[in-house]
Amino acid sequence: KLIHVIPAFYQANVSGDWRSDFLTDPVIKADFQYIFSLKTDRDMLYGTARRLVPSCLGHEDSGICKNHDKPAAVVDGRINGKEISFSCNWRLPSSEPWKWVQMRESFHGRINGDEIRFIRQDGSNAPAAEFLCRRFAPAEDEPEKQERNSNNNSAQ
Repeated sequence: KLIHVIPAFYQANVSGDWRSDFLTDPVIKADFQYIFSLKTDRDMLYGTARRLVPSCLGHEDSGICKNHDKPAAVVDGRINGKEISFSCNWRLPSSEPWKWVQMRESFHGRINGDEIRFIRQDGSNAPAAEFLCRRFAPAEDEPEKQERNSNNNSAQ
């Protein structure tokens, strides 16, 4: 039993909030970011993921923006030293108007301090995409939403 516990002491610290560089969604032709909130328990990784589309802020319930920024569970998460892997199941807009598809994306990453270099593969057999995530403090999260909320509060 002691041998099983020892590797957990050498795991990279991945617990916390992470924000990706911008990527472009080929279906809706809009930039988006991943926001990951991750936690670990020995070699298990869990948490939530969101796809934040800045052009959808304020339009979350209409058209291609529906389901934007809705959290998805991190599933099948593993951490082994500096390597992590997990999947997310999303409900995303399809290329046909007003149709939605279930999509599973798999993420494999390598942690280096406050950065994770990811490779993402989706269920559509599209080429893998590489991107970088950086750790951030939750207070920095989504300044556009904070600004919008303060504008709403001042109008009341």
